[in-house]
Amino acid sequence: IFSGDPKTLESTSLSAEDSTESPPSSGKKKKKGGKDTSSPTLNFTKDVGAGDVYSIAYELHRITPMILTTVIGTVASDLTNTDVDKRWQATKLLGRLFAARTSDIAMRFRPCFRDWLRRSYDPEGAIREMMI
Repeated sequence: IFSGDPKTLESTSLSAEDSTESPPSSGKKKKKGGKDTSSPTLNFTKDVGAGDVYSIAYELHRITPMILTTVIGTVASDLTNTDVDKRWQATKLLGRLFAARTSDIAMRFRPCFRDWLRRSYDPEGAIREMMI
């Protein structure tokens, strides 16, 4: 699912919209300083896009923080992806996971945390800005 494989995405009916921010290429403005005050429930819609997988992962983490420990490495591998949108989504998801109050992912996955911190020097300005 995290690789955004079209065949896998077509075979599922799960989707979650993340209205806080959009990838840099979408042209939408980002909300700054917004806090997540929603209850830990999944919001499902019909069509799944590649970026929606990251939103679903975050929602799953909010419900059961330990659930994503097996996929953190897969997400972290997208931090160096040549596709800016994938790199942006992975950076955003890991940042949200590392910052979560109920998460100790940064401590348990130090190499992934260090790779995430390196995005502060990303060639894409929108990714560097997200790291601030």
